[in-house]
Amino acid sequence: MGWRLLSRLYSVRERLLAPPGTRRGRLYHKLKTAGELYAFGGWRAILARLRARAKRPAPLSPDPYQAWLTEHTLTPEQLHQRHDEMAAFSFQPTVSILMPVYNTHEPWLRRAVASVQNQVYPHWELCVCDDGSSKAVIHDLLNDFSQRDPRIRVSFSPTNEGIAAASNRALQLATGEFVGLLDHDDELSPDALFEVVKYLNAHPDTDLVYSDEDKIDPQGQRVQPFFKPDWSPDMLLSFMYTCHFSVYRREILEKVGGFDPACDGSQDYDLALKVTERTDAIGHIPQVLYHWRIVPGSVAERATNKLYAYEAGKRALTAALKRREIVGSVEDTFGTKEGMGFYRIKRPCDTAPLVSIIIPTRDRLELLSRCIASIEEYTAYPNYEIVIVDNDSIEPQTRLYFQHTPYRVISYP
Repeated sequence: MGWRLLSRLYSVRERLLAPPGTRRGRLYHKLKTAGELYAFGGWRAILARLRARAKRPAPLSPDPYQAWLTEHTLTPEQLHQRHDEMAAFSFQPTVSILMPVYNTHEPWLRRAVASVQNQVYPHWELCVCDDGSSKAVIHDLLNDFSQRDPRIRVSFSPTNEGIAAASNRALQLATGEFVGLLDHDDELSPDALFEVVKYLNAHPDTDLVYSDEDKIDPQGQRVQPFFKPDWSPDMLLSFMYTCHFSVYRREILEKVGGFDPACDGSQDYDLALKVTERTDAIGHIPQVLYHWRIVPGSVAERATNKLYAYEAGKRALTAALKRREIVGSVEDTFGTKEGMGFYRIKRPCDTAPLVSIIIPTRDRLELLSRCIASIEEYTAYPNYEIVIVDNDSIEPQTRLYFQHTPYRVISYP
């Protein structure tokens, strides 16, 4: 009964006088801990606890990417250094940024345009095509942009024709030797074009260069980085991994016919597949140069928001197999959230070459026999051989097994 009364007293005291999670609660907890330490060890115990807390490492950020950003976000001094470094570029091409627009949220459109205007590298043009937006403010805003900055070129479609058609109209405005792709609500990092042109100066024959990317959440925080591998043609047959920020040589875009309206939603994937069939001069910049905004209804928010885009990607990949004369079928993995946007090319096995399974061993017959039994029981492929490499086995039962096994045994003392 005494324990119950004290428990009730403690509960009332902590709920009314020092509720958990409040400043009073935290202060009460600290004073209580200090009192207990003093009662058991005096001031020395309190000082020892303070010293131990001072030596304790700082807790890790719940999002490791935020800690990474503190180390890798450009400072004003670093941006200034890039201005100095750019003066040494022998090759300074104009980069045309294509941006199809349709009923964009005005603040996001302003930020997308501002991210281009804030580029360290000055030789760019922004080629915008409004795809029949019903918001009058978009029309006025784009006209205002083009009047204020001659590097911004704008065209207007009379009707909504789709993102591929709008991208093609924007491409018709382009005069630059290279063409970059920017969505109407995303942002480029200030050094995006600088890093691209820096790469082109080191690798002047490049036809396609792509960078890493991340996303901007509704609170304006950068999240979900995508650190990509270097050029991997087989990976591109599994999903559209080059994505943003991609910069193409304009000549090769025109050769492949630009964007295909039949692949609306995955027109960038179709374009990348076609371009990489014509060139292997492809480079990767391992830096986050593109920020993809998470907006309601977008794929960035939820993979299932635009299922038609994944079907279009499947059509683009199927067409690529036909062009490349690859025998196989495209299977999607849309059954799970993790599988959205990923594909598998299933190729027929027309031949059955010999597969040699090499097993090195030294005694431990129970392991060797279990290993071989599993191969015999579970392997459906018929044309295989097992080669046992004996590393000086000495146990009689192992040596007896070697004498009666139907498989090759090679002695390697």
